Order: sequence, then C-alpha cells, then structure tokens
Amino acid sequence: MANHVEQMAGTVTERFGEFLLPTGSFAGRSSATPEEAQDKLRKARCIMFFFYIGFTGVFVYTIVMLCFSGRVEVMQTGYKMDRLEAPSIAICPFNALDKVVTPEKGEWVEVYKYGTDGETKLDCMNATTPDCRVHSCVYDRECICVEMFSQQFQDHIQRDVGSIGTTGEKSNAEMIFRERFLMVSHIQDPSEDGALKVGFYDSIDKAPNWFYAAVGGYILGQLELQTWTVTDLTWEGIRDTFYGDWQSTMKQRHIFRYTSQEVARGKRGEHETRLSYEMKNFFVDDTVAAESAFSPYTLLFLLVLIAVRSAIIQVFINVMFPEWKLHTGVTVREISSHAETSSRWCSCCLCVSCFWKTKKEGSLEEREPLNTENP
Repeated sequence: MANHVEQMAGTVTERFGEFLLPTGSFAGRSSATPEEAQDKLRKARCIMFFFYIGFTGVFVYTIVMLCFSGRVEVMQTGYKMDRLEAPSIAICPFNALDKVVTPEKGEWVEVYKYGTDGETKLDCMNATTPDCRVHSCVYDRECICVEMFSQQFQDHIQRDVGSIGTTGEKSNAEMIFRERFLMVSHIQDPSEDGALKVGFYDSIDKAPNWFYAAVGGYILGQLELQTWTVTDLTWEGIRDTFYGDWQSTMKQRHIFRYTSQEVARGKRGEHETRLSYEMKNFFVDDTVAAESAFSPYTLLFLLVLIAVRSAIIQVFINVMFPEWKLHTGVTVREISSHAETSSRWCSCCLCVSCFWKTKKEGSLEEREPLNTENP
C-alpha cells in the first residue's frame, strides 16, 4: 500500500514537472553533459514554480478587487452640443406624503422664455398646446409637474448674440448671451417650513434631480448636464430585453447640476416663487459604467486576462530561457543571465528539485541498477 501511494506521488510530481517545463528542454547544444542539462532543468522548473505562484496570486487579487472591492470602472468622454432639451420641472411639498396647495383661481405656473427676440410667455395651462404642459404627478408626495419636452436651449454663435443682453435687450458692450427660462410658481407648501422641493428631469431620464427653494424667493441659477450610460447585464436586464425593452441592458441617465443663488425675496408677494435657469455651457461629460462593481466591463476584463494568460507565460519563458535551434532541427533552451540570478535568490531550488527527478526507466538519474545485495 505504501509503495502504491509512493508511486502515485511520484507520478503526480513527474506530471507537474512536465507541466512546468518538459524533460529535454536543455539537452543538446544547451548543456555539455546530461547531468548539466538535468541540473538546469531543475533550476528552470523551480523558477517556473514560483512564477506560477506569483501569477496566480496576481490573478486572484485582480478578481477580488474587481468583484468584491466595490470599485466600479468607468469610461469618460466629453462632447459639445448645439442644442439641448430644456429640462422639465417637478414642484413638490417640503415633507413627504404631503400635497402642494394650488391657487383656486388663476394660473398655477407661468413660464417665460428669454431668447434672442426677448421675452416669450409659454401657454402651459392649456393642455392642447405643444409648448409645455402642467399636470399633477406623484412621487413620495403629490406634486405639480411642468412638462417641457418640446423646448430647447440653443447655443448661438457669439458674433450673432454678442450685443444682446440677458433679457433680449440690446447691449452696447459685448456680452455672453444664454437662452433662459423663468418659471413663476403660485404653488404653496402646506407645512410651516415654507419650502418647496424642486426637481429637473427630461424626456430621456424622468427621474428628477432635486434641490430645495424657499417659497416667495427669486432664484437665479445655471445648469450643467452630465450623461451616464448605465450597463445592466443581469438576468433581469436580459429578460426585459426579450420582453421588448431594448434599452434594459444599457439605459441612459441625465444628471442636471443646478448652481443657484437667491437674489430677492417677497418683491412680488410672499406666495410667488420665481425660478430662473439657463445652461452654463453646452459641454457634456458622458460616463459609461455599471451600477454595481460586477459589470460587463468586469467580465470583459476577466476574459482578457484569461486570453492573454498564455501569451504572458510564453513571453516569460522566452525571456528567462531563450530558444536555440540545432542544425538537426531540434529546438532546445538555454538558461539566461536573468534565470541564473533568479536561481541564486531561489534558495530552495536544490531542495525542491528532488521532487522533480525523473524516475522512469532509462532516465538520467538512474542509469545504474540498484544494489540489492546485503551490506
């Protein structure tokens, strides 16, 4: 039984040694004697053994960092648009589960656009007009939404608008003109806080980006747009694709950043809130990323690591043990100076090499018969 176990262990170590480097790799021109060739083979196998340990450690560490560290790899690009959709606005009460208070008479919301021709009032309360539409909407509270999917911000050439002021009036000195919208709200917050929760959204991404405004204030601000392409290769995303939602595995989010300041308060009445917004610029930062650490890019990166594994191993072997082609057409290897230096640092080579000695009949290590006589 012990002999059988020892034989199996010897077979495993022989196969493992052949996996690291095959027998005969340093025979012929590479070595003067068979013993020298076998010694080089043991050193080379020891170097390859530690190389595989390090390579496996790096591979496992990379997988752990990609899948379990919470880090999400992104791809970012930037571009400029000539026109952008003007974001719609959701006006909500300050507290959750509340409902905004609308005036019994008159308009709930007035919307004005300031373009190159000056001020233009949009008819939003008439549901049949394509300019904009005011309607009730519900999130975690009951709100009023001002939907303006057909409205756009136009980026004009500077030489055409350099003499136009903020409200469309002529200017003697050169100015930077930006189209803007002014929303005049007559909506009230039912709580004692006297604040409104306001959100920007558009036709592509209807999840609002929220900020807060005091009722009765006049707020001036500028918008910046950042797009986020969200990849989703989960089973749910693939299932939704088969059910007809072709964008379920790759949806786009629009993130509006509103930089504002309150410049006046109570000038036209404490029940009137004015909100002005324009585009700060028409440069858009586009980000492609998944919502979680495990993403299609993580999977692709792992596949690339697996694909280049053989190439990395082959490059290492060729650098450490360059090939020589004999006149007979047989290719052998030689120990390089890098390998010689590494074998000196590998102090256990002489110990580990004993496990990789060939014990097959006719091998270099057992060319003389064993002495079976009693001492």
